Amino acid sequence: MAWCTLGDGRAARGRRREDGERVVTVRDRTDERRLRAARACLRLRQATRAVLADPRTAPAAAVLLAGPMAEADAALREAGLAGNEAELCALLGVRA
Repeated sequence: MAWCTLGDGRAARGRRREDGERVVTVRDRTDERRLRAARACLRLRQATRAVLADPRTAPAAAVLLAGPMAEADAALREAGLAGNEAELCALLGVRA
């Protein structure tokens, strides 16, 4: 399935059912940005756990996590979630 942009700023994704009828799923770009932000934060969380679990890499955590932190920060800013931890935690399904 491929995404295309609709004129009103939404993204649409199309596919065909078994009977041949075309089905289109529409998502708001804000939802896509929030999804990317949530995924980036989950990747940061996984990377943090991995780095801190190994006593050999834990002292270098700041250096090793710089990339995932920058990715998460950028994704949060793009989604309008920077500084809004409560909403972010709700998207991730965790308590603040």
